[in-house]
Amino acid sequence: MSLTFRLPGVNKTGLLALVCGILLFGMPADGYEIMVWFDSTVCFSGQQNVSVPVYMANYKDVVVGYRFWFFLGQSDIGLLADNVDDLVDTTETLTSGWQFLDVISYGGVGMESRLSAISDLSSPYIHGIDFPQSGDKILVKIKVDIQDLSDLLTYETMNIMINTNNLTHFGFADPQGHSLGLIPVSMPDTSWFQCLQWQEPEHICLDWMEIPGPPADSVSIEYEDIYILDTTYVNVKSGKMTVLLCGDCTLDKTVNLLDIIYLIDYKFKEGTEPVHREAADVNHDKALNVLDIVYLVEFKFKNGPAPSCY
Repeated sequence: MSLTFRLPGVNKTGLLALVCGILLFGMPADGYEIMVWFDSTVCFSGQQNVSVPVYMANYKDVVVGYRFWFFLGQSDIGLLADNVDDLVDTTETLTSGWQFLDVISYGGVGMESRLSAISDLSSPYIHGIDFPQSGDKILVKIKVDIQDLSDLLTYETMNIMINTNNLTHFGFADPQGHSLGLIPVSMPDTSWFQCLQWQEPEHICLDWMEIPGPPADSVSIEYEDIYILDTTYVNVKSGKMTVLLCGDCTLDKTVNLLDIIYLIDYKFKEGTEPVHREAADVNHDKALNVLDIVYLVEFKFKNGPAPSCY
């Protein structure tokens, strides 16, 4: 069973969906009615199931379906799953309780996955997303597996994005089945013809064939409406994932005595705070304190366990 989504004036079956990114504010800006973005995410070498929240602000229409085509910037850093259970987490999100979730991967190499979601397969759409939504609630969470970067020289960054160029894989739908945020554009469709047999003296063409372009005996121009994303209605931006080396407080490509000294200076001598606090929380207790210093000392000089930041 499926829900039908229609372009204005056009019957079309299926979902259309939207692209993602980082917005700094969840309030209406520049007249946008729908905004979608990622939070910046910090993760670590070899970390699995990194939860990446996707946020949505919605100010005009109820949304009962969406489709996103997610892409990662580098497959040597992170991978996306090609199934719902491994890719999607809807716990405590706007998509929680939706009846239909489906994931398809076209490339098969972990760099992309397409998510389709429908709140209910038949009306009333009781699980749809009402408006206004200011963006303080997560739309859905995407899980990313980070590759083992044991030879990590410094922190790495990777983009995570939604492809908005192909509206077959991108869009939102309202309860009436209309795709949101699209506008029609009239485009010419030009055909060129070459006559193969003339009737003389009337000079009437009895047989002809279509050719790629001029020179030609005749040309036909027809105009048809196509639909494109209205970027004054919809705003979407890419996100960034930063991969760190756990325990590397100085960001000097390794975990050594300098990181211990850095933490001592920070905690007891008013030294500089670590640029990435997550990398300094080596015992993963959500705090930077003397326990992290002791942990690093044990690791470096007493064969203690390796830093564990997640």
